[in-house]
Amino acid sequence: MKGEFVDDGYFKAVIRQLDRENANNVSLRLRRRWKETYYWHMIQQRAETTGATPNALGRKADIAPRERSTV
Repeated sequence: MKGEFVDDGYFKAVIRQLDRENANNVSLRLRRRWKETYYWHMIQQRAETTGATPNALGRKADIAPRERSTV
């Protein structure tokens, strides 16, 4: 459903709301990246001590590598 703009003030309010939402999204992305950077050293150390991870349990996909590249 499309909205109709009643006046110029309504349009400006919509633009401000979109700007706020975009700023919040950027803030969340930056916070996640900072956390990843902060914890990355610990993750690498833990990976070195535990070694390779075991193969995942469960049903294997019946998709050949060539089929996978076309998806």
